[in-house]
Amino acid sequence: MITVAGASGLDPVVGLPEGVPSALLAAVGDRHRGPVLVLSPRHAARGAREQAHVLVAARPDLRVGVLVLDHHALTLLLAGRLAAGPAAADDPGRAVALVRSVAARSRSLVWYPRAGGRAGAWDGTPQPVPAGARLRSLLGRPGYLAEVGAAGLLPARLGLGPDAGAAGAAVLHSAGPLPDALARHLDGRAGTAVDAGPAPGCPYASPGSVELTLLVAPTGPVLPGPACPVCGAGTGAAGCVFCGTAAVPAALPPVAPAPPAPAPPAPPVPATGPAPARPLVPAGGSA
Repeated sequence: MITVAGASGLDPVVGLPEGVPSALLAAVGDRHRGPVLVLSPRHAARGAREQAHVLVAARPDLRVGVLVLDHHALTLLLAGRLAAGPAAADDPGRAVALVRSVAARSRSLVWYPRAGGRAGAWDGTPQPVPAGARLRSLLGRPGYLAEVGAAGLLPARLGLGPDAGAAGAAVLHSAGPLPDALARHLDGRAGTAVDAGPAPGCPYASPGSVELTLLVAPTGPVLPGPACPVCGAGTGAAGCVFCGTAAVPAALPPVAPAPPAPAPPAPPVPATGPAPARPLVPAGGSA
């Protein structure tokens, strides 16, 4: 089961509201028996961990992991949807590896019709906006874009910038329809509208803002590292998400034993032969 903190749901991914410690427990219920992975934007990490602790206290039989990433809710919902499946149920470490792969290549953007307000407030603190940007906003310019985890606002008239990953591999998604003021600056690029997004109370959401994701899906299989010795889930470079075990080193290939040292050469053996003849001495005589 994959969930996203601070988000609405996107089937089969379950959204969790913020500020409700029992939300994850209620979503899991009594019948679920598989692992539970909670994906969380940075701003919702504390609440996500609190919800996980409540679930573990009530259901100690479950494996529960929290993965915090510098992306907004829409990107995490889309990444979770890609990772959900039978393979993830068999080894939840595979879901973690796939989500991390998607997160490393994708971009999370937010479009603001006006500069100011909560624009770029990833931690709850709005970014300072130059006076010129505020003035252009009041004149009806196409708004501004901010990227999650990055500082500064970019004029939307410049487009979305370079795609992450291979050229043309990123697919644009938006939380709801693209506003006309933004769509005409995307070089004819049509986005896929998704009926999902942040839950109420998101610190960087403002009236009229829209979450955008440039999603880059893996082109091949994504496999986790060695199995965790405690819970059996595949691990990554940071260790096991589900039980906190440190990273498991990959097994080294067997080393062939060194060949035995050559034996030292044997000492020379003296030549053997018949003893030299002794002269015969007549009896009573002398030699």
